[in-house]
Amino acid sequence: GGEKRQREIVNNLDVVFTAVSIEHGIPPGDFPDVSVYKTRLDQWLATGKSLRSMPKLDKPLVDQLDNCLKVQLTELMGLLANPIASVGAEDGASFLPRRLALGTTPPHGGGPVWEGGGDHQ
Repeated sequence: GGEKRQREIVNNLDVVFTAVSIEHGIPPGDFPDVSVYKTRLDQWLATGKSLRSMPKLDKPLVDQLDNCLKVQLTELMGLLANPIASVGAEDGASFLPRRLALGTTPPHGGGPVWEGGGDHQ
């Protein structure tokens, strides 16, 4: 029945991860450690829950994340590659040091743009 099939899935989790990796083009290194994940699934099943009761993948959220990584991050990296051409570099100075320096204030007068922790003004 269902318990036997669930046990089979958990016992062959490395095969499942490989199949998902190939099907969706996800690098194998992006998956959690198989032995750790098996332990967690065993704990889940030990509570009387089934694998079917696990939360389903939120496809629209995955699509948004994919867009962020493929499009928005690419655009951001383009700005980082040419900071002088970025918005806010009107004086010819590099955009990044002024905007990302610890404790600095953006030109619009708001609070600190980047803080690494602790108390900054």
